[in-house]
Amino acid sequence: MVSRVRFTFVLSLFFMLLMLPGTLIAHSFPTPGRQVDSSLLGIPTRIDPGAGNFKKTDIIFRGPRRLKMKVGTEEWDIRWFRVSPGSYHLDIGNNETVIDVPPGIIMVAPVRIVLFSSEGNSALRLEPVDEEDRQKAALDLALFYDFPEWQGRDYIGFGSIRPSVDQVQTLFEATIKSNPQGAEIFFDDRLVGTTPLTLTLEGGKHKLLFRAEGRDDVTRYVRLEGDADILVELPIAGGSASEQETYKTLIGPFYPVGETDEQINTLFVDTLELVLEDDSRFNLIRSEISWKHTGSLSQPDFSILEETGADLVVSGTFLKQGNHLVVQANLYDIQAESVKTGTFWTGDVGLSIFDAMDLIAEKFIEEVDRVLPAAGRVLITRTEIVYGALSDQEQGVNRKQMINRRWQEYPDSLSLQAGIGGVKDEDYIRSTQTPPIAVAAEWSRDVSSLWQAGAGGIYYIIPERPGLEIEVHSGVRLMFRTLRTDISFGLSGSIQYTPQFSNTWSGENYGSFLSVGLPIDIRFNYYFTDKVDRNPVYFMANMAFSFLGYRFDLSGREQHGFISMSGLIAFGAGIRL
Repeated sequence: MVSRVRFTFVLSLFFMLLMLPGTLIAHSFPTPGRQVDSSLLGIPTRIDPGAGNFKKTDIIFRGPRRLKMKVGTEEWDIRWFRVSPGSYHLDIGNNETVIDVPPGIIMVAPVRIVLFSSEGNSALRLEPVDEEDRQKAALDLALFYDFPEWQGRDYIGFGSIRPSVDQVQTLFEATIKSNPQGAEIFFDDRLVGTTPLTLTLEGGKHKLLFRAEGRDDVTRYVRLEGDADILVELPIAGGSASEQETYKTLIGPFYPVGETDEQINTLFVDTLELVLEDDSRFNLIRSEISWKHTGSLSQPDFSILEETGADLVVSGTFLKQGNHLVVQANLYDIQAESVKTGTFWTGDVGLSIFDAMDLIAEKFIEEVDRVLPAAGRVLITRTEIVYGALSDQEQGVNRKQMINRRWQEYPDSLSLQAGIGGVKDEDYIRSTQTPPIAVAAEWSRDVSSLWQAGAGGIYYIIPERPGLEIEVHSGVRLMFRTLRTDISFGLSGSIQYTPQFSNTWSGENYGSFLSVGLPIDIRFNYYFTDKVDRNPVYFMANMAFSFLGYRFDLSGREQHGFISMSGLIAFGAGIRL
């Protein structure tokens, strides 16, 4: 009877662990379900910024399914619904509209719901969505976009410039060779090996630099859309440092972040053009620059500039507020789609502006000489200075991408732990005056953002007994991840061997035993850094316990029986591979 109750308890606990992720996610983001034509519909909500206190309001809209949503008091929010295709009628007071939802798409509704105050009472109205609603909807979607079932759907209503909402990386295999072989390969400015080399790379555009002794460096930009074979010829080194490559360079107006001042803008462009026009490395072309804006980041639209055949862009941004001026002059690499170098100046507008132009020009040419010392050499990448902080949503997307990169790029983990453990049997207590010392080694692998599988072994060292008690286990864990920590709940199956020993009080012999159990463990991993450019190392704490186990007596003494409880508390360190 006791064993049946214990088994029922463990089974119920395991069921709760399986249901926990669905319970947490169901309230924040819907899954597609089994209907292949299901669509995802997002409805933005806002509050009137000039209104007073509000109360949350429930509204209902009807279509193939009856949907209910609560308009809260957040300044901006969006609710996502899994819907069947069809027309949905939204009627709010004097406003009404029909939202047509095609099958199998991800869609932002063309209207938003606005909560405002009317004669001291809360009221609702409908307004067309704007570009800000579309951008925020894309960021909000990216925060929850870890369901593979939604991949491959078309997006409607997100605007022309939206952040990527596809968090699942597409990987391709690239076989890279060179003539001659043995050349160093720099993948996106990072040394990854020598040719010939086969790499598994993320799809999209990448930079490959090849370097070999006695040969000129060769840079190639490749856009991977499938498995590829890449062969590069490395020419014999020739010429001198004075015979440098000429870069086709566009130079154009700076982008005004605040007030527009054409006179100041022209002064800075003319100054940079003057100091670069006699530089043999540049073929300067005066041109208008197309800009694009993602959140708080403003940069040239490289997709348009790439069609001109240019290599570099000289431009930047400036912020003028009253008499105060902030200038950022940058050298952009069009193929790399990044800022290669730049210089920054801030001060007051006045006679000092002419000193500022000379200072910026001097620093800018120094930076150019530093990153372009000779033709074909690898350029040093710097991060552009941007104005304004990232929004909470953008920071959330960045955090989620870093978390995903950690388990996707380094899915395997090795750990070593040490602690204390013990076992209590039904018929006798197999514990000692000195707690058993446990030393454990374990390997585990992440199979998704939520699940991890692992296997390992534990040695129990008991000074009062001869030999070692050895345990091996294997199981799965439910993972909850943050930027610096992982918390997991796991269920494993274990087998433990205990050699024969004598009771020091009665002189009676016990064992040897072979025991089986279903331990449950709770783990905490703390990463020493949030960067993922190298193998993450972490500190870990582990608490495991089992309420269900059975021992088999291998000695023939028929000392079989249930194990009431076993436990382990251990601390250690691990590394992701």
